[in-house]
Amino acid sequence: MREFVLLDSGPLGLACRRHGSPLPDHCRQWFRGLILRGVGVVIPEIADYEVRRELMERKGPSTFWHPGKVGGPFRPYVTQKVESGMYHSVSEVIRDGLRLMKERDELHQSKLAELRKELAIGAEQADGGQVQPFNEETTARVKARGRSRLNAQNDSEQA
Repeated sequence: MREFVLLDSGPLGLACRRHGSPLPDHCRQWFRGLILRGVGVVIPEIADYEVRRELMERKGPSTFWHPGKVGGPFRPYVTQKVESGMYHSVSEVIRDGLRLMKERDELHQSKLAELRKELAIGAEQADGGQVQPFNEETTARVKARGRSRLNAQNDSEQA
C-alpha cells in the first residue's frame, strides 16, 4: 500500500523560504527524501492558497506566474480570460487547457484503438479469403451504396 503525507501550510511555507537557512533547507531535504522513497506528497488547495497569499504579501504578486509570463500569442488570450471573470487566475486557464488537451488525447487514443480493431478485422477477413478485388465495378458499387445512404439521411432530416 502506498504511503502519503498530507502537508499543511506550515511545512509548505517553510520549504518556500530562502535557501541557505537551516530549517527551510532541512524541510526541503525531507520533501526530497519522501519523493525519492515513493511517498505521495499531497498539498490541499487551501494550504497552497495560504502559502501563496503569504508570499505575495511579503514579496508582491510579481513573484508568481502571471499572464506576463505566458508568451507569444497566448498572453493576450489568457489575460482576456482572467479579466473577463471566466477564470480567477492564470493557473485556472492553464489547468482548463491541460484538461481539454488530456480529453483530446484520450479521444485520439480511443479512435486509434478502434481503428486498430477495425484493421485487425480486415486483416482477418483478408486472411480468410473474404475480400473482393478493388476495381471500377467495386468502386461504382461502393459509391452507389454511399449515395443511397446519404439520400436516405437527407430524406429523414427533411421529414
